[in-house]
Amino acid sequence: EHVDPEIRISSYVSVIVSLMFWMGVVFQIPIVLFTLARFGIVTPRFLARFRRYAIVLAFVAAAIITPTFDPVNQVLVAVPIIILYEIGIVLARLGQRLHRGARPDAKPGIVRRVFRPLRIMLFWRWHWRFWRSGG
Repeated sequence: EHVDPEIRISSYVSVIVSLMFWMGVVFQIPIVLFTLARFGIVTPRFLARFRRYAIVLAFVAAAIITPTFDPVNQVLVAVPIIILYEIGIVLARLGQRLHRGARPDAKPGIVRRVFRPLRIMLFWRWHWRFWRSGG
């Protein structure tokens, strides 16, 4: 009888907008890591060694982002941050390769090594163009 609930739609909208904004910022982690590796500022090896600290920082950020104190919501926010960090490490490898440039002595990738002898795609592309042009 001494508690007066003051539930307002503005406070609910404020919490949801804040949560959506910060999760949108979090989803930029792979792009930021790719860009930093592309410019040679970080390496995938450094990011992999920094993984333990990144997990702790993910939980700290999740504690700040979530409006409640329960650990379930914190884990629900921290797990995507950790997954996005791992995706960022993979993209950082790609960015590092692009930073180094193509090496002329490099072997072709596994996909090219498999499909090069087959020439299946080239045959079907020629076949499509031949019959499309009227033969």
